[in-house]
Amino acid sequence: MRAISPAWKRIGQLLLTGVVTVFIFRQVGVSWQAVTTLNPDRWRPEPLWMATSLGMLGGAYLASAVLWGRMVRELGGPSLGARKATAIPGQDLAARRPRGPGS
Repeated sequence: MRAISPAWKRIGQLLLTGVVTVFIFRQVGVSWQAVTTLNPDRWRPEPLWMATSLGMLGGAYLASAVLWGRMVRELGGPSLGARKATAIPGQDLAARRPRGPGS
């Protein structure tokens, strides 16, 4: 099987993102005209809510890393430290795929 070039993969990702965005807008009932009438001056970030959301995002990232480390250990793998467990979920899936003969 012939490999797909990175440029075609990126184009496919962008097209898929566009299709999903249009689907979501249609399901929610938002029109493009409604989006253009929004006043961007009203979009002021609230520092407390920003800090809260960043904390929740960091907590969810840490929880997924802990679960990943536990799954590896339960499946007979090595016990991953906190640093390794948080680094693995952040890697691209292609970077985690083993390389070598026959793969």
